Amino acid sequence: MPTKQRQTPQEQTISGTPTGFNNNFIAEEFSKPRLTNSQTLLQGKNNSYIRFQRDQDASRASGAGGRGFTQAGAVDIVAGLNSANDSVNDERDPNFFNDASRIYLTQKGKINQYFGVAKGSSIGRERWSAGIAIKSDNVNIIGRNHIKLVTSRARINSKEKNAQGGLLDGSGKIDLIAGNFSGKETVESFEIFGFKIPIRKKKVLQPIPKGENLKDLLNEILNKLSDIQGFTLDNRRAILEVATNYTTHVHPGFAGNIPVVTTPTPMALVVLPTITREFAKIPEQVIGSVNIANLRENYLNPNFPEFINSKNVSTT
Repeated sequence: MPTKQRQTPQEQTISGTPTGFNNNFIAEEFSKPRLTNSQTLLQGKNNSYIRFQRDQDASRASGAGGRGFTQAGAVDIVAGLNSANDSVNDERDPNFFNDASRIYLTQKGKINQYFGVAKGSSIGRERWSAGIAIKSDNVNIIGRNHIKLVTSRARINSKEKNAQGGLLDGSGKIDLIAGNFSGKETVESFEIFGFKIPIRKKKVLQPIPKGENLKDLLNEILNKLSDIQGFTLDNRRAILEVATNYTTHVHPGFAGNIPVVTTPTPMALVVLPTITREFAKIPEQVIGSVNIANLRENYLNPNFPEFINSKNVSTT
């Protein structure tokens, strides 16, 4: 990460005093945009401009404008032409990778291709279409009250078409892609002769769960777990009751004329440690049932701080 600003000799006066304080003029070298006869330039004094043009992402032969397409108007807003390289007083075509900050609007272009963006959930090859791209080292979109990322047509115009006059099909998609990669990654592999052979891959770009649906599912799972715990506890109690009766069961009878009581079979005594151990587990199982109830309250109750759903971010 750069630690200091690149400077040119013109940034200091003959006396050595830096200029440009208080946002006053400062002389510096920077590249100038190379223009065609169809372009209009509104340029600042320190490497910033707005260019009204036809669609162009690199040389004058690029984009829809370079191919001679009609209906391909574009606006290119740039601060820092050729900023990634040492600045010189030359003319440059736009470079969507070396220029510092850009807002690009086009009536007809291929935005994903121009900016080298991962395919995401798109199907098929990118088509010529209207688009807007914002690019810089850091991009913030700030809404004092609300921010919405919306796809599809306006709610008040069911007949709205796309910029080329075509029909809008479906609700569209929103892809959030970190790392600009949306393919598959290896999650399991084996090594042979020093080479890793993938045996299982998983999509990097995956759907976002819906909070309320996830909440309903987790509630169902917790309900089933609670039922299973209840059944297990009932079964344990019933088995203990049978085992206890078995170990304490006696048979009154007579030996001749003398009344006698037969003691439990010696095999019953073997069961006694098991009975003791199982009785000790009953409180633990009851506590487990209480823990499920606590999980439900802590994570599925919107009034608790660990509620799984965000209070501020929602998705369709």
